[in-house]
Amino acid sequence: MRAGICFALMCCATSLTAQQPDSAQADSAKLLPEITVTVTRTPEPLSRIPAAVSVVPKEAVRRGQATLGLDESLSNIPGVYVTNRYNFSLDQRLSIRGFGSRSNFGLRGVKVLLDGIPQTLPDGQSQLSNLDLGDIGRVEVLRGSSSSLYGNASGGVLSFTTESPGPGPFSETVRGEGGSFGMMKVSSRTGGRSGSASGTLSVSHTEYDGFRQHSSSHFTQLNLGADYIFGSSTTGTLRFGYSDAPQAENPGALTQTEYLANPDSAAAGNILRDADKDVSQGQLGFSLKHYGEHSEWTATVFGLLRDLANPLATPPPSGPGPDVGTFVNIDRQAIGARFSTDRHLGATENSARLTLGVDAQYLGMIAPTRGRLAAFPIP
Repeated sequence: MRAGICFALMCCATSLTAQQPDSAQADSAKLLPEITVTVTRTPEPLSRIPAAVSVVPKEAVRRGQATLGLDESLSNIPGVYVTNRYNFSLDQRLSIRGFGSRSNFGLRGVKVLLDGIPQTLPDGQSQLSNLDLGDIGRVEVLRGSSSSLYGNASGGVLSFTTESPGPGPFSETVRGEGGSFGMMKVSSRTGGRSGSASGTLSVSHTEYDGFRQHSSSHFTQLNLGADYIFGSSTTGTLRFGYSDAPQAENPGALTQTEYLANPDSAAAGNILRDADKDVSQGQLGFSLKHYGEHSEWTATVFGLLRDLANPLATPPPSGPGPDVGTFVNIDRQAIGARFSTDRHLGATENSARLTLGVDAQYLGMIAPTRGRLAAFPIP
């Protein structure tokens, strides 16, 4: 009897569910906006790219984040591993599918782009000191062998795009944040539009005392972007960026005995030789893009100056004693140009396309005697 009653109740429930209108299901369905990816050299919908590509929106980069490191926004991407020791003298450790994990200084094996301008020198070395995450509106990550499209990027590509100005004639955003260990960051972002011209200006300053002895740092970042529409089919963009980090102390590693005695202390050699990093970088890029009926082309020229002074904690291999330290001074200048064209081979949007392009970069030393290890007396 009980089995018959349960069976009847189940039939009634099934009948009521089947009689519900489809409007509830229709109301719950939402059409998501299409995501277009540009890190693959040509703009393509994400669903049509046969490669491992991830897109990180600005909300994941900036909302509720301190914007001090890539670990805040890229740690959830498959194949991407980011560690941040908050030691700005050593930068962050980033690897994509294992590439980049063996880099002791800066970032190697991964190509870094900021608004299409390479932050990676022709020798394959990248730094993230001039990257202000508070001004980033989008991050695209390309993993796997498809990154060979960029030459010296066998491990992957990180493409950062700064946020465009708002639709109104003027916008201003000021953000201030603070935390423990003397952490303080103040940033300002200004945007505006007038006729065919638009632009943004972002300035930020960060102070950090560090949670260990001899680990304080401070740096300032500035980014300027300008866009102009020439006629109905040509656009021009200008990008300028400058960063200055005059202090980034390195506390070094502790032995087990030193850690048990005082985990907040710094290595004696790092204090003796004042292990630190002073780096400044400026870059300028200009790009033109023309849209035709079935084709488009893009031309970009850019230049970069990087000056790095890095007292190390290790003595020279043939040093006379503990009163001598090791000093690294790297002054680099890089210039380059990029040209690419994309043409549809048919009249429809889904027809086959032909893409051609060329990249050229030159790396030089500002002073021929720099960029080497040198011994210096400790005062």
